[in-house]
Amino acid sequence: MSANRFNPDYAVPPGWVLEERLEAHSVPVAVFAQRCGRTPELIRDIISGKAPLDHDTALQFERVLEVSVEIWLGLEANYRQKLASGGEKKTARKGKGRLFRFLGRVLSRDDDTPSRNLQRMPRQS
Repeated sequence: MSANRFNPDYAVPPGWVLEERLEAHSVPVAVFAQRCGRTPELIRDIISGKAPLDHDTALQFERVLEVSVEIWLGLEANYRQKLASGGEKKTARKGKGRLFRFLGRVLSRDDDTPSRNLQRMPRQS
């Protein structure tokens, strides 16, 4: 007998999660890019889903945001798989709402404090 597996009918680019984290902490893309050693253009392309998230960049995201590299790469793999099968475009909007409702519950737990690395980032006006 097989165990139940989570198999959503939607996929979102990992950049959507990144964008939400940055907005929640009022961190500009340029500041985050600098902390990751990446260009702001690359970060914007990852947010939009145009550029794939590679392993090295996912490691930098983990270092700065304290979100596991496995989560970043899992989101990326699922998104690229849905793109390849042609199913992403019709379900992305639905997926974004579901994803952020889920993340809102997960990230609002008492033991989830804002990332220390993000707190040290200077805010730009």
